[in-house]
Amino acid sequence: MDERTIKDFKNGELVKWYVLCGDNIVVMDTGTGVILEKSDRYSTNYRVYRNEKKDIVQINSYYLENLK
Repeated sequence: MDERTIKDFKNGELVKWYVLCGDNIVVMDTGTGVILEKSDRYSTNYRVYRNEKKDIVQINSYYLENLK
């Protein structure tokens, strides 16, 4: 794992999200979004509203960064 820290996000927080290629090295897409809810079934996933794409997706906390 790299230097990124996995963080607990709260509903309504502004985040930067990443979508990586299958090899987890190449970044295919990135943008900003808002945390809607946390779903803790098997790993820490969040439902995120992506601002630019105007949709809702499930993203693992590893691929999210806090924006201030």
